[in-house]
Amino acid sequence: MDNPEKERITQLLLLSFIESFTNHSFHKELETVAKILDLQGSEEDGEYLMELNGAGQPSVTRSTVVKLGIVLAHRGENMESRIDLSHVSKVHEILTNPSLSEDDRMRCLVATLEQIMPYFPEHEKNERNMLILSMQMAKKSAQHMPNLLFEIVEVFGKLIQKLCPCLTDLINSEMH
Repeated sequence: MDNPEKERITQLLLLSFIESFTNHSFHKELETVAKILDLQGSEEDGEYLMELNGAGQPSVTRSTVVKLGIVLAHRGENMESRIDLSHVSKVHEILTNPSLSEDDRMRCLVATLEQIMPYFPEHEKNERNMLILSMQMAKKSAQHMPNLLFEIVEVFGKLIQKLCPCLTDLINSEMH
């Protein structure tokens, strides 16, 4: 899933998820990251993010992705309490360690998320909850480290692409 369009849509989804929480104090950082990643724009301009399922299939609009980010944020509100500051500290260590390769960062983030999964009932250990948990971890990390927001969105965006192939299905269902 190393497609630049899918990376862009995942980053927009993650930013929408983080922005949906009104109790954050880093509006400027969110706007800056959106500009840097070229995630701003409007559907009125005819901007479509990508052809999710290949040529000839409906394009995914920015508003669809933003709406899905908000829906996932509401579904994941109860997960935030499962992420404590030690997990956020671990994310900080991972993001600020210059000796870690991208693959090493991914492995470390997955290990951190896997430390939280035992707190879920067995029937909740699924791909969609891993997606939401990853997004909650990114949000909580952004709350505590807004200066690393760009890195958080970039790294967690890639992590979500690798861990959560269900994302395509979620977007398709949101479009219908």
